[in-house]
Amino acid sequence: MTKLTKVVPTPLAAILVVASVVIVFDIPVPRVGDMASISGGLPEFSIPSVPRTHETLRIIFPYALIFAAIGLIESLLTLNLVGEKTGTRGGASQECMAQGGANIVTGFFGGMGGCAMIGQSMINVESGRAPGSPASRPPCCCSALSRLLPH
Repeated sequence: MTKLTKVVPTPLAAILVVASVVIVFDIPVPRVGDMASISGGLPEFSIPSVPRTHETLRIIFPYALIFAAIGLIESLLTLNLVGEKTGTRGGASQECMAQGGANIVTGFFGGMGGCAMIGQSMINVESGRAPGSPASRPPCCCSALSRLLPH
């Protein structure tokens, strides 16, 4: 599919069209609130309650190392692919430190570690996300849509 305009990428236009059809024809669709609680609030800080022994470390460390390596490899691959597509160069060491730090902090708030995803990043690049354009646009669009759509 090609872009409708330079302002509205095709995936966003498709989301708007489908949302409009659902709203106008009052089609019953499952929503996030139907599957889980979406009540507000920030997660609380907590230290995981696991025994602090060498046995625990011996069990957890190999898996932690594998997951960290996989996440790091995928993030660096994504960084290279996006760099090639956009003609920019990313900072690999900065990416590694930021991802590692964020994943450590996330664990203390009940979250799970994450990494860059090739598919989503390439969709963003193909949809016209130019290097250097404000990163606040996608969250602002999602926030605006969430206020416009009925709850």
